[in-house]
Amino acid sequence: MRHKEVSLALKLFDCGAVKIGGEHRLRVHKYHPELPPSPIYLNLRTPENPKPGPLTKQLLAEIGGQLLKRTRDMGLSFEVVRGIPNAGKPIAEALVIAHNQPIFEAIRQQTAWIRKKEGRFPRLRGTHTFPAPIWIPDQKDLGPGKEMLLVDDVIGAATTKELEIAKWQRREVIIAGIAVVIDREEGGRDKIQHNYSIPVVSLFQLSWLLDVWLSAKRISRAQRRAVLEFQELVQRL
Repeated sequence: MRHKEVSLALKLFDCGAVKIGGEHRLRVHKYHPELPPSPIYLNLRTPENPKPGPLTKQLLAEIGGQLLKRTRDMGLSFEVVRGIPNAGKPIAEALVIAHNQPIFEAIRQQTAWIRKKEGRFPRLRGTHTFPAPIWIPDQKDLGPGKEMLLVDDVIGAATTKELEIAKWQRREVIIAGIAVVIDREEGGRDKIQHNYSIPVVSLFQLSWLLDVWLSAKRISRAQRRAVLEFQELVQRL
């Protein structure tokens, strides 16, 4: 197991972002009320969210950096980033900061070096050698042909993701991919990739997290088994 990912997985559990045990109603229950309650609830929100969560700025920065790396490893190319409201917005912002900060710092250092050496403020004609920054646009700035990465906290049955895809496809925006922190492995990833040919990138898969939390004695075997059984029920829908 990779140390950074294990460390972040334990931080998410210990900060209270994971509620395991009890009975939890999810968005999937709105469309399938016959399902039993979920034995796990993932609250990857910030304190400022209308439904407050425990994610700190430090945790968001770590999530943003690791999620950005995952999109690069998958070879995704995009110009703009949009967080799916509301939980996805601060995660999207953290990913953008993780991408842009090193670029702006490199430009700042190059500017300072030229000023010191030549005694002038440079035009930085060579800044084209730096990667292009990415940004979060207003909706009115998104039009046909823009390559956009959608960001959210989790993917389950993907109902929310399908609504978001339909909205942007009507505006002819190219959805380069969807990046989420946790894939609940309830069929949503496969549905999006099969039906829309849009790649879905996740930082964690829930089954992997369960193994980490079990090994670290955060959860019991019975709790792990209950979550996996709920996964199977949703997958059969």
